[in-house]
Amino acid sequence: MKEAIKNNKKIIIIGVFIIVLLLIGITYAYLRTTLEGQKEYVIRAGTLD
Repeated sequence: MKEAIKNNKKIIIIGVFIIVLLLIGITYAYLRTTLEGQKEYVIRAGTLD
């Protein structure tokens, strides 16, 4: 039983680690696209003036 619990803990830790990495990747990509969009908007607004 103890060995099974240890194996489950490893699997859970790996799963949580993967989920965290995915969340970081998604937020990073989202922030990058929004920041790039804002930069383009600012550049366009600057050229209009």
